[in-house]
Amino acid sequence: MIVGLVVENHFAKYRFVKFVDEDGVKRNVSQYLVVAQVCKQLRRVVLEADFWQDPDFYFSDLLEERQLERDGQNRLSHGISSHGVRVGGLVKALLDDEYLVNCLKRRRSWRFNDSEVLSVMVTSGSWFSLGAEAIVVDLWEWQAIHTLRLLSLCPQMVELEICVDNYHSENNVIGLDLGVISQCLPNLRKLEIEFSRYKGSLEGLGSLAALTVKSFNFPRVQDSHFLPLASRSILKSLRIAIPFLVTTDTLNNFSNVTHLTCEDLRTDLVQLLKILTNIRLHSLQVQLSCKEDLRQLGASQSLTELRQLHLEWHDVMNKDYDGHGFEWKMQVMSRSVLNFGFSHLNTLEHLRLYGGFDVAWCRTLASLKSLKCLELGIVKSAIGCTVAGQFYLMKDFPQLEGLRMDFVNLVEVDGLTAILEKEFEWISKMKIFYFKSVGGFERDLSVDHFHCLCGGSV
Repeated sequence: MIVGLVVENHFAKYRFVKFVDEDGVKRNVSQYLVVAQVCKQLRRVVLEADFWQDPDFYFSDLLEERQLERDGQNRLSHGISSHGVRVGGLVKALLDDEYLVNCLKRRRSWRFNDSEVLSVMVTSGSWFSLGAEAIVVDLWEWQAIHTLRLLSLCPQMVELEICVDNYHSENNVIGLDLGVISQCLPNLRKLEIEFSRYKGSLEGLGSLAALTVKSFNFPRVQDSHFLPLASRSILKSLRIAIPFLVTTDTLNNFSNVTHLTCEDLRTDLVQLLKILTNIRLHSLQVQLSCKEDLRQLGASQSLTELRQLHLEWHDVMNKDYDGHGFEWKMQVMSRSVLNFGFSHLNTLEHLRLYGGFDVAWCRTLASLKSLKCLELGIVKSAIGCTVAGQFYLMKDFPQLEGLRMDFVNLVEVDGLTAILEKEFEWISKMKIFYFKSVGGFERDLSVDHFHCLCGGSV
């Protein structure tokens, strides 16, 4: 029964029991560690459990700390306690077990939420520093420089995801120093950074193929600070999740960028995409507001080889708007799609539209002759049709004249589903789902590839 608990219960490591160690210290530790003390055989069973190899596993999961809390993104949310030191001591004790070390040697991806634990791992022997290839680290601003210098001792590391919070920052720390990343980890191929403040530049990174830039406070930053000019010949994927002052001259240097994700598409970036000449995107993913003007974006030179497109309007359901304001937003969004220039996207194979839906889009989207996969995420109350240049919500359909006969009875979402399945029956893969609000959408804006119904990627 005990073996079954350890092997089959994935959540056992999150259950804590009171335990007194050999030094008489009272602890609340994971059931796994208690079971491991029973006998040598059970210890081996515990050390072979799957969670040790799980890329999302934190060593801190083994030790309960009530003062330590995380937010929804698993970031430390407040307070600095002795938890990191205690977990570091626990890890140091665990690493005295040669059998555990042999199990951990197989692992290439690691997650840490304290520099103390990382320091113990790096100094535990060459097995870690020479084996680690991808590391996710979540820490305080004042720990960043020390942590980056520790990571410089891992020559095989090519992927880094670093989240830096400035809570309880020391006076002499002025944000994440981007220059230290370039100095300590010049061989990075994939980098994701999230921060509150910053200084320095990433321009010295010369091996970067994928870059993600995010921020807690959304400061407006200069592209020259974050675009790694030394990697301009190899950077393929760029994900921007902050207001980014990108200029044509700078971005045109990155002629091999084929995947672009903008989680807050602004007017200046829309205009930039229209005039870029050296970039040919294969995938474009954007979240935007209804106020952004997308007219003739599809005719842009940068999109002539586009294969995958994801458009999401994040403010379709804004409670601050009254009924008239909501209909105005839908009117703007509908015109954006109708005037997007889809007829120019001759290579588009995968399309996702998240927001409302205008029945008048059917004819426009039908021009996409190469389309293999269509995914529509539709907010129920944002369904309607444009008639004579004016958008009307679905609830108003029975009072309208001039609608096609098969649209007259369209008062429920089931009716819309039937229409769409008939209109796009030539598309091999199609998915239509409905939500009360945009917040119900399952987002995946990965820079690595565009997830879609048919499993296609570029």
